[in-house]
Amino acid sequence: MTPQDPQQSFEEAARLLIELQDQLTEYRSLVDTLHTVSEGSGRVGAAAEKIAAIVEALGPVSESLQKNREALKRSLELTFQTLNHSQEKARELQESFEKTGAQFKEDVDRLSSDLRSSLQKRVDQRADEIGENLKAVFSEPENLLSSGLGQLRILGIANLGLLGLVLLAVLWWGGRGPADSAVNNGPVNQSSLVENTRPEAIPTSPAAAYPEPVRIQVLNGCGVPGIAADFKKYLDDNGLEVGDTDNAGNFGYLQTRINTRPGSRMIAERVAEVLRLHPAQVHERNPEGAGVDIEIILGKDYRNLRPYRQ
Repeated sequence: MTPQDPQQSFEEAARLLIELQDQLTEYRSLVDTLHTVSEGSGRVGAAAEKIAAIVEALGPVSESLQKNREALKRSLELTFQTLNHSQEKARELQESFEKTGAQFKEDVDRLSSDLRSSLQKRVDQRADEIGENLKAVFSEPENLLSSGLGQLRILGIANLGLLGLVLLAVLWWGGRGPADSAVNNGPVNQSSLVENTRPEAIPTSPAAAYPEPVRIQVLNGCGVPGIAADFKKYLDDNGLEVGDTDNAGNFGYLQTRINTRPGSRMIAERVAEVLRLHPAQVHERNPEGAGVDIEIILGKDYRNLRPYRQ
């Protein structure tokens, strides 16, 4: 029996106790027999011998019980030592966790403080630089404002800038009729610019077709069903005869664009004007269609163009 097997020690002790109980029961029975038997010394002698044998047999049982009790005691002591050691290890582990957590919190607080200090320093430095720049920028206007002539000069510049913004807004957003077929790329004087900024309604009846034999094609580059046919009808109604419609090579066009041959640039710009398309979206690039002079590829911004935007 080893101290490492407490369960076996318990089972062995229980077995020996049961055996001892059986021996004691038999001993009691023999004693009762002695009291009740009144005849024959032979039977008494036999009973005495049997009792002596039982007592002799109980000796090893008692010794075995003593050994098992000592083994059980040692096993229990070892178990308690193991439990105490485990508790100490758990306590050390908890202390280590607490120490690590405190160190981690301290590191995080220090890092946060350093980062906040660094950011504040950079913000203050940047604010000082901006202040110096603003001071340098406004130092000359302050000198101008000190005289009446400087004030008038600044006021005149502001008025001219405001007038330019108004003229640009009227040019881009005002209505213009199909009579403006040519795009003047030369210098423009202010009087003609003011006259051309007057909005003119687009006629609802078809205008005269252009004499140049150009072929216009509308391609669906956004994937909306029927969109090419809608734009074809609108252009036809405004005197720009469209040959046919088709789908573009893909439906991933975000912006509408016009591809034109170099000789059809003027009419392509007229198409852009009718659709309210920015001139920068007109490209001198040969269309992919055979015999096509001007190719209109409708993108996903079609709702910003006429006929959808009236």
